[in-house]
Amino acid sequence: MKYLKTFESFSINEEEEIIGKVKKFFTGYETKEEKEAAKKNFEDQLAKAEEDFQKDPKEWHDAYQNDFEGIAKKLSKEAESDSYRGDLEFGYYNTPKKAMKYAAAKRLTGMQQVAGGSGKLTVGA
Repeated sequence: MKYLKTFESFSINEEEEIIGKVKKFFTGYETKEEKEAAKKNFEDQLAKAEEDFQKDPKEWHDAYQNDFEGIAKKLSKEAESDSYRGDLEFGYYNTPKKAMKYAAAKRLTGMQQVAGGSGKLTVGA
């Protein structure tokens, strides 16, 4: 009985900690601030890419020269749908000119890990 907690002794910090862990399990972030920081990091990467593009557009793939803003919006939508858990990657993808892509879900949520592992379970022997 001495280990049972009464409602009055249950602290708000413990409750917030539990809620944060549940949120992280489903979303990948414990707090709103973590997600906002990830979003800002993505936006900074995109701004740096645009700055690099403005310096020397001819170095970039032709698609970027015609529609950099459109491609940036597409990448932003991909990042938003992935809750900003991935990163922008830059490289020369089968082309002599620079390009970028969004590498999604490098960090899986706990729920995604459980769902991914469920396909590997076997019943019986």
